[in-house]
Amino acid sequence: MTTKDIVPHSGNGQGDYQNLPVSPEESQLPYPSLLHKYHELEDPAMMLTDVVGRVNNTNLSKTKALLPLFEAIINSFHAIEKSTGNGKGRIEIHIHRDKSQRHLSEDDDQFKVSNPITGFSIIDNGIGFNSTNYESFKTADTRLKETQGGKGIGRFLWLKAFNLVQVSSIFKEKGNFYKRSFDFVLQGIPLQNRQIDTTEEAKHKTEVKLDKIKKKYQDVLQRKYTTIADRIIEHCLIYFLSEKCPEIIILDEDEDIALNVNARFTEKVKPYSTSETFTLKKQEFNIQYLKLYFGDATNHRIHFCADQREVLNKQLYKYLPDLKSQRLTEEEEQEFAFVAYVSGDYLDKTVNAERTDFNLADDSDPTPDAFDISKQELLDEIVGRISNHLGENLNRIEKEKFEQFHKFVKEESPRYRPLLKYGEEELKSIPAGLPNEKLDIEMHKALANYETKLKEEGQRFIGKDVDLPEDDPKFEEEYGEYINKVTETGKSRLAEYILQRRVILNLLEKSLQRQENGKFSKEEKIHQILYPMRTTSDETNFENQNLWIVDEKLAYHYYLASDMKFSQMEPLDLDSEQRPDILIFDHPSAFVEGEYPFYSMVILELKKPEKKDYSEEKNPIQQIYDYIDLLRESKVEDKNGGVIRLDKSARFYCYILVNLTPKIEKFAKSYKLSPTPDNNGYYGYNDSYNAYVEIIDYKKLLEDSKKRNRVLFDKLGLPH
Repeated sequence: MTTKDIVPHSGNGQGDYQNLPVSPEESQLPYPSLLHKYHELEDPAMMLTDVVGRVNNTNLSKTKALLPLFEAIINSFHAIEKSTGNGKGRIEIHIHRDKSQRHLSEDDDQFKVSNPITGFSIIDNGIGFNSTNYESFKTADTRLKETQGGKGIGRFLWLKAFNLVQVSSIFKEKGNFYKRSFDFVLQGIPLQNRQIDTTEEAKHKTEVKLDKIKKKYQDVLQRKYTTIADRIIEHCLIYFLSEKCPEIIILDEDEDIALNVNARFTEKVKPYSTSETFTLKKQEFNIQYLKLYFGDATNHRIHFCADQREVLNKQLYKYLPDLKSQRLTEEEEQEFAFVAYVSGDYLDKTVNAERTDFNLADDSDPTPDAFDISKQELLDEIVGRISNHLGENLNRIEKEKFEQFHKFVKEESPRYRPLLKYGEEELKSIPAGLPNEKLDIEMHKALANYETKLKEEGQRFIGKDVDLPEDDPKFEEEYGEYINKVTETGKSRLAEYILQRRVILNLLEKSLQRQENGKFSKEEKIHQILYPMRTTSDETNFENQNLWIVDEKLAYHYYLASDMKFSQMEPLDLDSEQRPDILIFDHPSAFVEGEYPFYSMVILELKKPEKKDYSEEKNPIQQIYDYIDLLRESKVEDKNGGVIRLDKSARFYCYILVNLTPKIEKFAKSYKLSPTPDNNGYYGYNDSYNAYVEIIDYKKLLEDSKKRNRVLFDKLGLPH
């Protein structure tokens, strides 16, 4: 038989196919039919699809940059399975690298770094690109390898990650050996430089070269050949477990070594493999459990397989939270990553065309078919079995986790104490080994969930959902348990609040001290501690204010404005740019007919710690009296726009927070204020303004607040 190169003539794409080698089935066709088959396209090299569109619509995330290589290796497995009489199957994987960036000190191990990978060559001794396989390659969604799990998507992934694919294949057909070669590119005519001829090389050999990797995939591609070997083992695990697994060798241009991947599997994986079979809705599945003593010892995963290869994998910690960032160990303390490979006929049948997921039943379907298996059902079954398999490790991790929880609650955040007694399920969902700042966030979420459940439970006793009579012993028992939970939650909130007070007083104390730069804090810093600046009580949560430092009663009021202009205060109709530090409107009286008057208002004026340069214009006492004059002249409105009169007898309670200096003492005496018994402040009543005025030294403010709260700190066991 003579053959000719398969090349287009004059660019019209018509080659001479008269002497093409054909499959046994094709040889039975009359010549005109066979010729028509090869000429059914204008260009016989045109694949039966829009390749550019198909590749553009094919997904390949950067995290799966090795998937095209895996697909080529799987093709080699399939080719070897189809081949007969070729002896032991063999696959060689050559790693090609960009050597233009080689380090000058390449002989110095401390500077030696693997060069970037540019591509791979995959060589096997399988059946090769005979006529049947070549036609299948040109046909999108071919069913040729359907029984082997092939979906016809792998070659499109090649072009997704690589700019050029070169194929060279020696195969045997009708008693003769032929060599076929072509380039596969992302163009309108994707098969180029096509050639076929007889060859003297009488052995099967196919080489697929994935070349010129695209930069976005090159940047994330693992460089170490041992890491690539381990990923091949993970992806092709089922093949490695088979006695018929071909010999797989990795050859790296950067290393003068040939790595036998089978031997690596036998040494590092196979001895630590066990399996079990289970049935779910009459469908049989197999789980292969493996301990991987290479790679990341925290990368615990579930791998879902179809037709003896991986389709997708999931991080195991999403279903067993304690495995997040946790290392598993054997008795000899050797760390390993735990992986589970799940397979079964049901998964083979339901894998999607792209081999990226499974077409399983919808979890949200309220009336699922009795024989359909949803993803959640399958996951629940698998996770339950993995949990039993890892029981000893999981118990150890959980024990250490709860020890951390107890220590954290006792020493840093007592508000979460109810979770230790009643919220075990909520705590189990928190991953082990979190740093305290992240643990605080997760416990906050857990406590919120627990309290929501507690409120729902309370509806049984105070709402319409009561399903037990009050004189029923069971009702009394459940009600008593509920009361205990509510009481414990209240105690924890009180403890947290007391602890917060201790922290705030520490912060205030540091703010009143001389700073590292030798200066004292500005008054704004003290102001922020007492109450957020430029806000009102309508905008500020109760927990974010600390007026209890001055007086516990100040926390309860009708309206508060902090560092706001009079013109910005909603209750006032007052066109003034003056800005009191804190102005508090007390509750309107509910015992007066008609317009409700305000019986009292509170003014707080703060000054910078250790401030000495006061002038007559900056006299803080006179500032307060000026504010009172403005307020008595103003109209006051309620939140609905109605006028509320400021009662003529309304009192003003005025606090000036300062450090007592000779200048402040002079002001106090000139306004006829009396010194306090401890000589740490001044106080007095002004009849003209109907105002009580108190000057409080910052040190007195801090010490008095400590004394008022000391009994609470003592009860909680906090240090003074």
